[in-house]
Order: sequence, then C-alpha cells, then structure tokens
Amino acid sequence: MLPDLSWDNIPYELLLNVYRELSYRDLVSCGAVSVHWRHVMRDKILWKRHLKGVYAWWNWEPLVTTSYYDEFMFFKRNIPKFLKEVVNDYDYDLRHCIFSPFGAFFLVCGKGAHFCVYRSDPLEFLHERCLKDSLSWQEITTAQFSPDDSKQSLAFIIFLLSLVFPPFNDYCSE
Repeated sequence: MLPDLSWDNIPYELLLNVYRELSYRDLVSCGAVSVHWRHVMRDKILWKRHLKGVYAWWNWEPLVTTSYYDEFMFFKRNIPKFLKEVVNDYDYDLRHCIFSPFGAFFLVCGKGAHFCVYRSDPLEFLHERCLKDSLSWQEITTAQFSPDDSKQSLAFIIFLLSLVFPPFNDYCSE
C-alpha cells in the first residue's frame, strides 16, 4: 500500500534540498505553507548560508539571537537605513561597534584593547580606556551590554594566547 501523499508530509530531507536553492524571501514564503514546512524552513543550515551570503562581516555563531533564522531576520529588520551621527574623535583601528539593547549607549572597540563608550542620543562621549596599558590585554575579542543597558562586558586575549578570561565589567551610568 502506498503512503498517503500530501504537501504536508514531504520528507524533511527532500524539502531541505529544495529549500537550499531558494532565496531568503522565497524561503520565508514557503514557511507559511504549513507547520512542517516552517519547521524545515528554520533549519540552521539554510540560514547560516544566507547570513554569510548577505552579511559578509557576519561571524559563525548567532550574536544577537539563539537561532540562525532569528539572527537573519533581526539584521534584516534592524540594520540602520541612513547615517545619523559620525564619531570623529575615535583615532584607533576599529574592531567592533556594539549597541546596547535599548540603544541608549554604544561601545567602540579598537585595536590594542582600546574602547570608548558613548551615549547615543544626543551623541556624548562617556568613557575611554586602553586595557593594553592598564591590564596587559592584547585584544578585545567580543563585547556586549547587560540587558538593562547598565554595564558592558568585554572578553579578551592576553599575551596573544587563545584564552578567554572572565569579562571585565564597567558601569555605563554616570
């Protein structure tokens, strides 16, 4: 006896192979067909490829969310569309720029474990530190803000070893 064939019971692997050929817009449209299609549409293999294709600067793991699909959609919805401010007083080789969850602050990390904290609106310089001088750090590898915008956390490399130590915390509030 043949199995009951319908759009809803196409095997996962077959849908995945078809989805690999689609653009991200078509993928999202296919996810609206059924729960099963949506589940396949959210597969990390598909969205990892789209993240690397659309955002060449993107890293290997989700930075903001927990899934590759959510990460892609976050960047699609939240990338600024126009230039608002130019920070002219940052004279170091830029490594990352991280915004706080509510957008009140941003952190600019540069080469040589240097970072600056700014208030976003109005643009105001708050804090600057070179952790290479004070703590013998070589590079700041990642940075993030606490969920309530009150602190930033920095992970680092010391003496160019691949060891990440407990984060350095600094309060953003005055």
